[in-house]
Amino acid sequence: MLPLLDTAATAGDVLEAVSQWGEPAPQAVPALVALAEGTSEVADFALAVLVSLGAPEASDLLARDLAQRPLALEAAWARTTTRRPPAPLPCTTPLLDAVRVCLAAVTAEGTRGGRRGSLLTDGLTAVNEPVYLTGLLAGWGRSARAAIPELLDALTHRPSVAGRALAAVADARLDPHVITALRSFAEAGPRQGRVASATALHALTGDASALVAVLGPALGERGEPRDQWVRAAVSLGGQARSLLPQLSAMVAEPCRETRASVAAVRAGLAAARAVWELTGDQESVLPMVLEGLTWASGPWAHQAANSAAEVAALLGPDARPAVPHLLAMLDRPDTAAAAARALVAVHPGTDRPAGVPLTDLVDRVLPAVVPGGHLHSALAALHALAAIGPAAFTPAQLDRVRLLADGDRRVVGSGSHTEIIHDDMELRAVARRVLGDGPE
Repeated sequence: MLPLLDTAATAGDVLEAVSQWGEPAPQAVPALVALAEGTSEVADFALAVLVSLGAPEASDLLARDLAQRPLALEAAWARTTTRRPPAPLPCTTPLLDAVRVCLAAVTAEGTRGGRRGSLLTDGLTAVNEPVYLTGLLAGWGRSARAAIPELLDALTHRPSVAGRALAAVADARLDPHVITALRSFAEAGPRQGRVASATALHALTGDASALVAVLGPALGERGEPRDQWVRAAVSLGGQARSLLPQLSAMVAEPCRETRASVAAVRAGLAAARAVWELTGDQESVLPMVLEGLTWASGPWAHQAANSAAEVAALLGPDARPAVPHLLAMLDRPDTAAAAARALVAVHPGTDRPAGVPLTDLVDRVLPAVVPGGHLHSALAALHALAAIGPAAFTPAQLDRVRLLADGDRRVVGSGSHTEIIHDDMELRAVARRVLGDGPE
């Protein structure tokens, strides 16, 4: 394909193909570098490919003209945040300096009330530039401490991403001014920014007091963002105990009057999980679980029902009133795995939970793992199979799971070529653990 890079009509197609590899391709690097150093329309694309391939030349080329390389910047961010495991570009001095300059420019635009990019005219990459820049800094961690001034300036306009980066970049012992700034932002301003700053403060210092203080009133207000506040509270673990009154009140709300969306139901279920883990009070949690299970048949609502089944599994035998709903969920491929896992937890130690033979549960779960599927649903099915246990599998069922672990055909079918490969490898490793053939 390399000769085709010399022709404008075909260069873009070659770059698209090579960018999907995501693996070292040293024989392509000289031609890509020549394109990236140029001024043609494909220069940014060529540099993005070099970044994706992890070519050593990528960092210096990106640092040289970062403001004019939005595709390459996005590729560098993707290496840091979406690749598993993360593989950030090296934090070289030139590249760190370039990121600082660009972030300062973005912040200055926000200070003047301007916008650095328009979604309609410049596309999503331009609009997301602050996200990409702060994401790079967060990925570098303490190596990027020099960028603390720019991140503090950005905190006013982008509290979520700038706060997250500050928590990764700063040193609680060496940078007390960062702690002071985060605490100040956590105490005043719009609630979204206050939660973001308090979350960063907690991540940096372990001090949850500011986050608890801002979450208390937030949990008492109805509205779509409340599921974000609940997730923040759940992340505190035992430190969320002082929020129990608000979390318990959410769980006790009349169902259809206040939870008319999947997001609201999942927020209630997250609150129920937190209440259960903090108190063990199944009587207050069970009604929320039953409510969540009623969403199983609604369009796009299976996630709410699956979340409810997960909480039912935590309750164990105390969730027996949920069994009729769980049995009905076995008939839907997108809810069968969560239901099977919950039934095994609700009826531990039996080969016929709720009267359903374990081998029948396996047959209900296996259809969720089919070629062309999604990693998330396939993993949920494998986790359900692990809960059932391979001792209950028939020889034919064992063969199907072995095919998932060692067969030639990939199961995962969504994502870029490279994502499909890595996701499928992860799936195979889990399948081997289900069979007892892999490390725990």
